Amino acid sequence: MTLIVDAYIIMVAGEAAGEDIFVGNGQERTVNFDMRKAPAAAPTRAAPLPTNTAGKGKSDADKKADQEMRAAFNAGMAAMKAQNYNETVKQLQVAGEKDPSQPAIFGNLGLALLRTKKYDDAVTAFRKSIALSPGDAGVHGSLSLALGESGKIEEAQQEAQEVAKLDPSKAGQSYYNLGAILSERGKSKEAVELFKKAIEVDPKYPSSYYQLGLAYFASADTIPAAVSVLEKYLELEPTGANAEAAKQLIATAKGSAPSAGKK
Repeated sequence: MTLIVDAYIIMVAGEAAGEDIFVGNGQERTVNFDMRKAPAAAPTRAAPLPTNTAGKGKSDADKKADQEMRAAFNAGMAAMKAQNYNETVKQLQVAGEKDPSQPAIFGNLGLALLRTKKYDDAVTAFRKSIALSPGDAGVHGSLSLALGESGKIEEAQQEAQEVAKLDPSKAGQSYYNLGAILSERGKSKEAVELFKKAIEVDPKYPSSYYQLGLAYFASADTIPAAVSVLEKYLELEPTGANAEAAKQLIATAKGSAPSAGKK
């Protein structure tokens, strides 16, 4: 079972050994997804290919290579839409061999590799795309995510900073992604700083406040600080998916430190 948000796969249930989901004729089966445990947000879409340039001045061999590249690219994108990421990788690798000058090929290849959890390979693909188009903030953001997933947090933060320079509107998501990765790995203290950066860049993104509140609960010393950020989350998203959980966490935080809400 796959949970898709805004055309991106966010969570998958049933893929791990022993967690198979069986559905028979006439049966109904409910699969619940806990969005509090959702991984980092999906990366930005990579750019499409430019308009066909295989016209005047091109040799027959160049025209043929361009046509073959575009056919492979289109097949790869169709496979991406069908969520067949292994086929996407195969087709985009062919496209890249036919024409290694197209940043969109390697940007989309990186996305497909991310979704198959081949993070180091995704990093390589994104770096190729950036070498061809250094100013694409979306690809820098995707590279930041791939580096974070591969455990290279310092390099991932550097890419997030690059996103902030190129397109501040996308930087909040990059910092949020890294904070989520660190939270998943039990590094809540480090995650706190990244969620704070995400809020600084994009103060209207509710999930950053909620995740920051959760991260504060990792230590008894920081639990009181969770109250104000969780209240801010409720202010921005009063009926959101995490609204009830946020209310319970606020009550818990106030109960453990009654003075926390007065700060």
